[in-house]
Amino acid sequence: MKKEKNISKILILMNEKSKLNDISKELDLSQPTIRGIIRYLKNNKILLGKRVVARFKEVGYEEIFLGINVMPEFLLSVSNALNSIKEIVELYRTSGDHVLLAHIIAPREKYNIILEKIRNIEGIDKIYPAFVEDIIKY
Repeated sequence: MKKEKNISKILILMNEKSKLNDISKELDLSQPTIRGIIRYLKNNKILLGKRVVARFKEVGYEEIFLGINVMPEFLLSVSNALNSIKEIVELYRTSGDHVLLAHIIAPREKYNIILEKIRNIEGIDKIYPAFVEDIIKY
C-alpha cells in the first residue's frame, strides 16, 4: 500500500512538472529510490513515453476529461473557482461543444466529491465527464 501511494504521488508530482530533486524532498525519499520507482513504472508500462503519460487507473486514480458548459456572465468566476481545485491539472477555454475542458486526476475514492464540487459552482450549467479507460496513442 505504501509503495502504491508513493507511485501515485510520484506520478502526480511528475505531472506537475516537478524536478526529481523536488519529488525527492516532497516525499522524503532518496533520488535513487525515485529513479528506481520510475524505472519500475516504465518497465511495467504504467509510465509511457518521455513526458508524463501514465495509466493512472493502475495506481488507484481516475483520469477524467470534463466538458463544462458555463453561463457567459460567469466565465471568469467559474474559471477562477476551477483553478483553485488542485485535482484539475489542466484547464482549457474551448469552442465547440463545451466552454471549458478540464483534465482531472483524482484518487478513485475522491472523484465523485470533486465532480459534485464542480457541479455546484455558481454559473456552471452542465458538466460532461469522460473517464479515461486506456491510452491509445502517446
